[in-house]
Amino acid sequence: MLFKILQICLFCFPEALKVKRPRFDVSLVYLTRKFMDLVRSAPGGILDLNKVATKLGVRKRRVYDITDVLDGIDLVEKKSKNHIRSVSYTHLRAH
Repeated sequence: MLFKILQICLFCFPEALKVKRPRFDVSLVYLTRKFMDLVRSAPGGILDLNKVATKLGVRKRRVYDITDVLDGIDLVEKKSKNHIRSVSYTHLRAH
């Protein structure tokens, strides 16, 4: 009887089976830290935002949220539509 009830619940509410990522794993703070790790390890300080979204496992919109803030405080600059460059890398190379 209990098994039948469980089957009915899972049929009616399939989202109950989905494993949700912890809230911290998708927070902008966490994603920004991961993003900056990628920037530091990127050759020439240049990142492809499509690849970043894939590596972080998020939609590109979330990556744009991060880059917009970092661009606003002059940590990165937009190189092209889908590429950014670390400003600190550029300054280090200039000196």
